[in-house]
Amino acid sequence: AVVSTQSTGNKIGNRFPPSMLSKQGLALLNKLLCYDPSKRITAADSVDHPWFHEGPLPVDPSMFPTWPAKSEMNANPKKKIKSPTPPEGGGAADKLENSGFKFLNALQGSSAKGPGFSLKF
Repeated sequence: AVVSTQSTGNKIGNRFPPSMLSKQGLALLNKLLCYDPSKRITAADSVDHPWFHEGPLPVDPSMFPTWPAKSEMNANPKKKIKSPTPPEGGGAADKLENSGFKFLNALQGSSAKGPGFSLKF
C-alpha cells in the first residue's frame, strides 16, 4: 500500500521529488516518521519493505574497487629527521662584561619590579 502525501497531510513529498525518491521510498519514509508509535512501522517490518527491493539494487561488496592502504603507498619508509645540533660556545658571557653590557641586580632599581636587563653605554 502506497501512502500519498495528501492522505497524511504532511509536506515531506515536496522535499523529495520523484527523481530523488520513488513512491515506495516516500511511503517508507512516511511510515518511519509517523508520530503515533502504534501506527509507525517497526524496524523488522521496514527491512522487508518493497523499497529495499527496487532498482538499482546494491552492488555486491566484491565488486567495490580497492586501493592500497596509505601505509603501503611508499615502498621506502620515511627517513627519520634528525634534531638540529645545539649551538656551540657559551664563553660569550665573559666577553659581554668588558663590552659595556650589564645585567642589573633584580633587587635594585627599576628591575626590582620584575626580571629584565638594561643596556648601559
